Amino acid sequence: METLEEPYANPKDEYIFKLMAQSSSGLKQVTISNISHELDSAATLPKIVLAEDITVDEQGFLSQPIKTAIIEYPILVPELPGETISLDFTVTAVNGKQETIHSSMLVANFKELKQLFFANTYKSKNYAFFSTETQSMYGLTSHLGTYYKRNVDKIDFYSISDGSSEYFLFSPDEQEIVPFMENHKDYNYVPSEMRKTLLTKLDGIDFKNAKDKEILSIDFSNACGKVQVKKGDNIGFMLQDGRKGIMNIIGTAGKYLDFKCKVQTIAQ
Repeated sequence: METLEEPYANPKDEYIFKLMAQSSSGLKQVTISNISHELDSAATLPKIVLAEDITVDEQGFLSQPIKTAIIEYPILVPELPGETISLDFTVTAVNGKQETIHSSMLVANFKELKQLFFANTYKSKNYAFFSTETQSMYGLTSHLGTYYKRNVDKIDFYSISDGSSEYFLFSPDEQEIVPFMENHKDYNYVPSEMRKTLLTKLDGIDFKNAKDKEILSIDFSNACGKVQVKKGDNIGFMLQDGRKGIMNIIGTAGKYLDFKCKVQTIAQ
């Protein structure tokens, strides 16, 4: 017998625990036990995949023996990021042989945010701020709902560029931002009221495959509040509430700085 499950799933997703079982005498019973967490939405009975006409009763007995089966047990992943959900499959053959397989999955403590872009330069003001909480960009136009002053408690990043070759990422509380804002005729920027974000450049990170382990291993001992970035860079960050993440610089073109983020759901 071998387990086929994937190790990660996100809260509120459906996750299917899977087991492949074989017996020359035939399989007659499968039970689920020792579920590590209360799962209100968990299916009462496992499902036999290879034979649609085979059913499982409340005691786990198959409607007829079958020599090979893929057994599925779907759950709705609970909102417990960072925790491991586990259970036991116990399979009994017609000849009385019984085997228990322990299966587990990790509730991922990160989410991948949608692709967005900064578009703020020394000469033209546009999207200069980003919030991981709202997955939104904010700018400097005071009469719009996206005006940064209305969202200071959510903003995690500031960016500015020369519009051609130099692109910078800042923690919003950096004093250096003030003259950039004043250059855009905004004289109300107060760094002390903005959130602090620690930034550090990462080497050897595969953003596409980065998960909890890679995020947790980020070293912030030499972190700062400003980094210059280019296409392909990966920037580790720690938000004011302690959540960590990775920002991947997808590309730069003119005033645009395209990026994606993976960020923890809860601080860990």
